[in-house]
Amino acid sequence: MAVHRDNVCFYLIALVAACASPASRQASRPAPHAGVAGFSWPDSCLPDAPVIHRDPVALLHEFIARDLGGEFLEANSWFEQAVSCPAREPGVDQFYVVRGYQLRLDTLSPDTLLADIQYEYVGAVAGAVVFLPDVPRTNRTLPIARGPFGWRIVSPALNQHVLLDVVRAFRWLPDSVRQKLEVAARHH
Repeated sequence: MAVHRDNVCFYLIALVAACASPASRQASRPAPHAGVAGFSWPDSCLPDAPVIHRDPVALLHEFIARDLGGEFLEANSWFEQAVSCPAREPGVDQFYVVRGYQLRLDTLSPDTLLADIQYEYVGAVAGAVVFLPDVPRTNRTLPIARGPFGWRIVSPALNQHVLLDVVRAFRWLPDSVRQKLEVAARHH
């Protein structure tokens, strides 16, 4: 009988040790919140008090309107609740100046949309002191996916495009940049 009790104790100790091992803790950790089409929301990106975006098209239109209005050139709480992971967003050091845009939406799945935005570029402002009139004319693609807290624009999404008339109203814009901007605006 003592041999049997010793075996039971041995197995209990082995079981406790296995459950406490780093490998078992790693395996029991919850997986990142999966999105569709390869997008995922790691736990580190989940908001504490989320705003639920129920309509992806309305989210996209508001995102574009705020971007064109220059709202994302500084910290913006609405932006942080509109993207999948604010921590993955780059800093603001350049923005594009545009006249307008055309939008095309594709539905990839019931939980994923893809926005293709074609802008009419005038140029770019870098570091708030340099105007670059010759910028690549590429389309912007924004994936929008449904996650654990409604729809979000998949990060990184920060790539500012500000309307020409909004940029003209920036009082902080140096005269040298403003002059180059106006020359470019007449030629584009």
